[in-house]
Amino acid sequence: MLNSVKINDFLFRKRIPVDIDPETEYSLVTIKLYHKGVVLREKKKGALLGSKMYRVSMGDFILSGIDARNGAFGIVPEELDGAIVTNDFWYFDVDETKVKRDFFYWLTATPLFLDACQKSSQGETQRIRLQRKLFNDFEFRFPPIDQQIEFMKSFSKIDKSLSFFSCEITKQSSYLVQLRQAILQEAIEGKLTADWRKQNSVQKGNPDFDAEALLKKVKIEKEKLIARGEIKKQKPLAPIKPEEMPFELPDSWVWGRYTDIFNFIDYRGVTPKKIDSGVRLITAKNVRMGFLNIEPQEFISLNEYNLRMTRGFPKQGDLLFTTEAPLGNICELILNKTDIITTGQRLIIFQTYLKKLELKIFMYFIMSPFMQDYLKDMSTGMTAKGIKGARMKAMLISIPPILEQKEIVKRVDKFMTLIDKLEEQVVNRKQQSKKLMQSVLKEALEG
Repeated sequence: MLNSVKINDFLFRKRIPVDIDPETEYSLVTIKLYHKGVVLREKKKGALLGSKMYRVSMGDFILSGIDARNGAFGIVPEELDGAIVTNDFWYFDVDETKVKRDFFYWLTATPLFLDACQKSSQGETQRIRLQRKLFNDFEFRFPPIDQQIEFMKSFSKIDKSLSFFSCEITKQSSYLVQLRQAILQEAIEGKLTADWRKQNSVQKGNPDFDAEALLKKVKIEKEKLIARGEIKKQKPLAPIKPEEMPFELPDSWVWGRYTDIFNFIDYRGVTPKKIDSGVRLITAKNVRMGFLNIEPQEFISLNEYNLRMTRGFPKQGDLLFTTEAPLGNICELILNKTDIITTGQRLIIFQTYLKKLELKIFMYFIMSPFMQDYLKDMSTGMTAKGIKGARMKAMLISIPPILEQKEIVKRVDKFMTLIDKLEEQVVNRKQQSKKLMQSVLKEALEG
């Protein structure tokens, strides 16, 4: 038999005010959305805290009055014992004569508790928040205490199995990430195509099989573009010294600098004014690691577009690189024939001087563990770490001959497609594990 119990009958809101000392550093709590945990937001000196603050304790159940409807609730962990929150965070103790604490904690992991938060939240679009009376009066149906205790004993065994299963899934996911990185690293070092080179030896002077000849050909094309006034002449950079080279390359490869391969286009100045429709604006938020995300969709006027397009036009197949927030994401620009786009700040467009180049190989270079670590080491800035175009131009890049570029891209794409499928299986297993746990809890709450 199930008993109907209002939230107000078993959850008691706590408020422990804190006398803030201006010289003391305090830990502030935040709650991730979608039931992803209670974590440290930041540490601040008391002098920088403006509003009244309250102290929480390990084991408190806490939620955000603003974002509880989005799953912002959880348990205060041990490392945040004694941390502080504003009045926008509600935290509670549990009356265990009505519901056992562990049983309630597991309830919060089900859609039932999220549903309670959503139905108890009201307000205008920008001011929707949890309403105290609606929340307090919301009813759950619980089994008697003795059945809750028995259930938790049984559930703990299931939970151990699920935890082990979840741990194994996490390991698999981690291995797949490491596998991706290893493939990219072997690709940029020439190890991925070592067997290919045995069948396709160096042919000096032929750009298809000799990267030194390829680099000379790119230089000729670059000089033609300068002569036609399509790009500006750049100051020559210093020759690459042996001590600069981070790893050894195959005989048919060469080291070059980014400016040897690419023309850089970036847009500085005032942030463009956004409008509801017009010319599509691609920003750093759209550029993910290896792909262009359609969201968010932002637009500027055609007039502003014409004023901005003084450094060059984005083209199909160009590479888009984020210089900060986040640093180091890169993707290929794929457009419909009718698309007109421009790019925002914090982005560099890489345009090649020679159309025969397989640009994906250079995208993979930037995605590799070596380059991602290098970018972090070379980044500057106090708040948002970033890298300037001038520094990027001087960075080194490994250059394979044309036919090997194509072979590398073919092999990497094949491996990445396989890993995508394996990751999809891992995600499905995680979802199945979560559904199983929720199903067990749901059965207990339905008697």
